[in-house]
Amino acid sequence: MYRELSVEHSLFMIDPILVEEFQQYSQDYHDLQPAFNLTHSEVDTWAAAFNHWLLLISQEECLIIDHIKTFSHTVNIFCIQEIEKTEMYLMILDRFTRKERFVVACFLTDYVHAWKRKIMEKHAYDEMLMRNLCTKTYYLVENIELSQMTPELQIILENQAKLVKLLVKEIQEDCAIECCIEKSIIQAKAFLRYRSPNKNDGFTT
Repeated sequence: MYRELSVEHSLFMIDPILVEEFQQYSQDYHDLQPAFNLTHSEVDTWAAAFNHWLLLISQEECLIIDHIKTFSHTVNIFCIQEIEKTEMYLMILDRFTRKERFVVACFLTDYVHAWKRKIMEKHAYDEMLMRNLCTKTYYLVENIELSQMTPELQIILENQAKLVKLLVKEIQEDCAIECCIEKSIIQAKAFLRYRSPNKNDGFTT
């Protein structure tokens, strides 16, 4: 499914070459993929991992969020911004190569999606969850003029707003984002050590 990714799946303004680079890493690490159907379908889960990887290379590539996605993807952009605020985000940039950040991005997608699913189930947002799981075009939705608003898109935007409020509350009450990143780093280290047992990854054990 990663082969179906395109520039349109990105929340950032990017060149097509970055899509090709991510797809190449997906082939290189063919034994690794994000967990599907936690909050999204397979192709949209790959899109989430792609956007997490873009976040992890955004400083060196000088990437910025695409303005046509800001309104329609408030949940994803909120999570990206919260990840970027943490000290562990800088640790990833310092300790992992550009290619290795693909591994981190896959595990980060797993933990962030598991966290969001837990919150949706806790607050009985089953309809929102099922809607996300049933679509294969979640990341292709862009901002639209109000005159073009359909009832279905209105529901999507309302659900986004509700979920952001819940995520803000959860983040204020605990360190959920930091926990997601920390677990992702641990998993990525273990995976990379398994793949290259003689490599010194620079982390203390």
